[in-house]
Amino acid sequence: MKRLLLLLTLTVSLSVFTGAQSPRLTSPETAGPVLRYYPNPATSFITFDFQSSYVQGCTLAIFNFMGQEVYTAKKIASKTTVNLNTDNFKRGLHFYRLYDASGKLLETNRFQVSK
Repeated sequence: MKRLLLLLTLTVSLSVFTGAQSPRLTSPETAGPVLRYYPNPATSFITFDFQSSYVQGCTLAIFNFMGQEVYTAKKIASKTTVNLNTDNFKRGLHFYRLYDASGKLLETNRFQVSK
């Protein structure tokens, strides 16, 4: 698992330097991303805005650049907003993964924390 996360981290970080688009997975029921996040780069907070009722009971996991999990929110209701204080996050690249209630990966992407 750690090797897979490290590989994902390296792949996404290489895409930052090459200008390639980051990997994004979307649910089959939605035409676009399930999750919208802003501002990017985040300074003191970041907001995750859920766009679809498909994510009822989902889990949001956030990882730092080293692959360490720094935040988890479980059983999130649909059509909700999660505001996260980034004061405890280190400066740099972070990744989020969104899982549905059964544990299936719905979406993954990256965001920057700058202080």
